[in-house]
Amino acid sequence: MQVCESYPKHLLSLKSRMRLDRLMKNIADDAEIDLFFTESISHGRWYKIVEEYTSKTLTNMEDRLVALAGIAKQYAARKLKPDEQYWAGIWSSDIMPGMLWRTEGPAYRVSEWRAPSWSWASIEGKIETPLSGRETAQALISVSMPEIEYALDSNRFGAVKRASFYLQGRLLAMQVMKVASEYHLAYKGKEVARSRWWPDETAKIPSEILCLSFCIDRGHASKSGVRGLTLEKREGSNFYLRTGTFEISVDNEIVEDVYFLDAPFDGLIDLDPEEEDLIEIV
Repeated sequence: MQVCESYPKHLLSLKSRMRLDRLMKNIADDAEIDLFFTESISHGRWYKIVEEYTSKTLTNMEDRLVALAGIAKQYAARKLKPDEQYWAGIWSSDIMPGMLWRTEGPAYRVSEWRAPSWSWASIEGKIETPLSGRETAQALISVSMPEIEYALDSNRFGAVKRASFYLQGRLLAMQVMKVASEYHLAYKGKEVARSRWWPDETAKIPSEILCLSFCIDRGHASKSGVRGLTLEKREGSNFYLRTGTFEISVDNEIVEDVYFLDAPFDGLIDLDPEEEDLIEIV
């Protein structure tokens, strides 16, 4: 099976399969190829492919990035600017939505390293990308260029040996509270209103987590909110690993309403840079 050059056809509709067949044969019908990658939302088609692909089980668990390398290369060539970068499944022009994926249903990380924890490729399980289609009203972190070592220097769309990001923002120590079948955030034993947490690994639920708020966004259905990652510090090091994603919703589209979020999220907009943490996430 040529996992690096093809995409499992059974994951797409008949119409999409026909378009993809033409794309992979490199025919000269640019209109058909562009149509396959056309989506009203930025990177919407890419997210759909990732979501469909991760819902299936591969024969070789190490094939996540390798299997999508061919389609990622075509996507970049057809839809993105020449200077676009691909970082272990994340596009450089879409860092925040790209990193704020979450799991749907049972999920876990395999014991043998295959991708950084911030990449959906590190997870065995179905991935959702809830931020696709949302408008980022205000970033709450600074993101540096990642440090990446590729398995093959000539193939930036394939497997990676190591990868890390430096993020600068405010780390908040929180607790996890289970409410019915959901997980919410708590601060000093009190539930944070309108909060929700999605663990990366459904069998590993810690009692305490570190929250790193990424952005304030405005989405569909006139809802705004704060979105971010949860992290844990790797024992005996200064590195952090991703453990999940969270959101705190505001019931209308007025972004300024985040001023009225529960503590400790109420002061994120006016945060002094000296109060921020520098975090290397691997």
